[in-house]
Amino acid sequence: MGCEVSLVRCTDYAMEHIQEALYRLLAPLGGLSWVTPGMKIAIKANLVAGRPPEHAVTTHPALMCALSKMLTERGALV
Repeated sequence: MGCEVSLVRCTDYAMEHIQEALYRLLAPLGGLSWVTPGMKIAIKANLVAGRPPEHAVTTHPALMCALSKMLTERGALV
């Protein structure tokens, strides 16, 4: 059983850069074509420690926001 992995660089947390990086990240895995209108999707953030985003021990809030926006644009309920 194989596992596909995708990795892209994003040098800052500007919303337009994050969204572009997410599209590039997801493209080799089929993108978000599987998301259908009305689908309920939960996003699990990596919450290792109660630290500010700058400490990079949790999923950055800007990434969560960008992914949520992409999913809701496809009609999902996040």
